[in-house]
Amino acid sequence: MALRFGSGVGSRCRCFGFDRSQVFFGKVGVFFHFGTQAVVFAAQGQQTAEEGKYTEHDADNKGAEKHDNQRQIDVLAGQVEEGYGVGIGDGQQEENKKNQDFDDGIDEFHGLLRVGRGWGRPSEKWYQFKRFAGFRIGRHVSDGMGRVPLMLTGTCQTHIERRIVQSLVIILQIRIRKAIIMSRPVPAVFGSVFHAEMPVIAYREGKWQPVEWQSSKDLTLAPGAHALHYGSECFEGLKAFRQANGKIVMFRPTANIARMQQSADILHLPRPETEAYLNALIELVKRSAEEIPDAPAALYLRPTLIGTDPVIGKAGSPSETALLYILASPVGDYFKAGSPVKILVETEHIRCAPHMGRVKCGGNYASAMPWVLKAKAEYGANQVLFCPNGDVQETGASNFILINGDEIITKPLTDEFLHGVTRDSVLTVAKDLGYTVTERNFTVDELKAAVENGAEAILTGTAAVISPVTSFVIDGKEIEVKSQERGYAIRKAITDIQYGLTEDKHGWLVEVC
Repeated sequence: MALRFGSGVGSRCRCFGFDRSQVFFGKVGVFFHFGTQAVVFAAQGQQTAEEGKYTEHDADNKGAEKHDNQRQIDVLAGQVEEGYGVGIGDGQQEENKKNQDFDDGIDEFHGLLRVGRGWGRPSEKWYQFKRFAGFRIGRHVSDGMGRVPLMLTGTCQTHIERRIVQSLVIILQIRIRKAIIMSRPVPAVFGSVFHAEMPVIAYREGKWQPVEWQSSKDLTLAPGAHALHYGSECFEGLKAFRQANGKIVMFRPTANIARMQQSADILHLPRPETEAYLNALIELVKRSAEEIPDAPAALYLRPTLIGTDPVIGKAGSPSETALLYILASPVGDYFKAGSPVKILVETEHIRCAPHMGRVKCGGNYASAMPWVLKAKAEYGANQVLFCPNGDVQETGASNFILINGDEIITKPLTDEFLHGVTRDSVLTVAKDLGYTVTERNFTVDELKAAVENGAEAILTGTAAVISPVTSFVIDGKEIEVKSQERGYAIRKAITDIQYGLTEDKHGWLVEVC
């Protein structure tokens, strides 16, 4: 008997018995071939039996039914927490079907993952699952929605070995209950799909009210609401992650809460209460847990604070009422490895009013948009790096960092630009990696000279974490950034923390469930 277990396509792994290790697909599925027996463990999209209970039909004790030369000798189906099913089957094929692999007897599990029961042969040959439409072979196997299979394979020729395999499948089913094997769908457009509910906390009569839950499809707001006319709004962006061990965590939520409180103070909006805000985030992530995709995707959280006074005569007065609501959106990886990131260096215009730069509000993004659109139209640039009078600051949507050898250089925090949570995380991790971190002012001339001499540059933000810059347009001339290696390495160090692949030394993660 030989059993083989692995976690990636073509990976080598520990082998029990005499056969060498090989894996055809990487997570979701257990397949055995022993003589005329075939065992398949596969993802099922929904619960198939009462929670925590399993039913087994033993062919040796109860007999087997015959269906057109196919003998279904054993079926084990059970509900597991993550929603899986197990099937054990064997069959004899007609002579004219001997050369078929798993093209027949195809099971479809809720349209998520299809595997063929197939017809076993009394040979030692190993069979691959049929490559169904939508699947691909690469770093992992996916149906376009992030689902990845994991294979356990083995051969068995005797009745005793068969019983061992059947027992092993039952053990596996129990042990894999808490494993994250089946991924969730990832919308094609970043931030376009939302969890059905959202928490809403109202401020009125001088105090914050208890949280209420409502549909995220619409929000009732007076046409004269202060936010719609005088821009009394701010927002945040943070993420929750499904880690490799199955835990759901949020990354630095208290830092985002503190930044919104700072924005609210500057905009003279009611300051959200930390405890209620954090509890609403946690509860939203719990309710959205089944929608959180596997790595490298995540659940994007968008808390939004708006002034709601229905009075259009308050242009010079703050809103005395407000709403804080939070959207949750499953998102793919905003970062695309190898994608060009061309940055136009803008020295004549500013991103926003200098005293408002550290506020995360829609007006600042709108203020930068004309120059971003102009840069795209004229130079094919992805973003604009605002450098008024040659002072390097930030882009329209991200903080900016220069990596010059072993030194990280970035502008010190001022009112002129956003105090990024990801920026702070990058600087902290860079120190852990041995970089010297220097927060100081620097000019476009220094930036240009450094890049021409091999320096790297990165953009930082919640959506992409880090986007290494591939070229700059300075004074109408494009300058290539020769390497992105250090940027990629720092990005990986942060995402490894987020997905639980390395230690969270700084206490950044908040476990939700």
